Amino acid sequence: MHAQDLDLARRIVRGDRAAFETLFEREFPRLYRFVLLRVRGDTDAAQDLCQQTLERAMRRLDSYRG
Repeated sequence: MHAQDLDLARRIVRGDRAAFETLFEREFPRLYRFVLLRVRGDTDAAQDLCQQTLERAMRRLDSYRG
């Protein structure tokens, strides 16, 4: 999966919207469930934290090495 993840990251950095959507659809549900447990079911807080996490990850994606 490592090579696929690196390819996906490179495509996102180049501005490939479909690659971003692939990443989002694959990772958001798992991230959301993880965060939702930590904020004790507060759905608004979970959504905010997930959005912040994904934004931070996207800003740093060009340095992803796999």
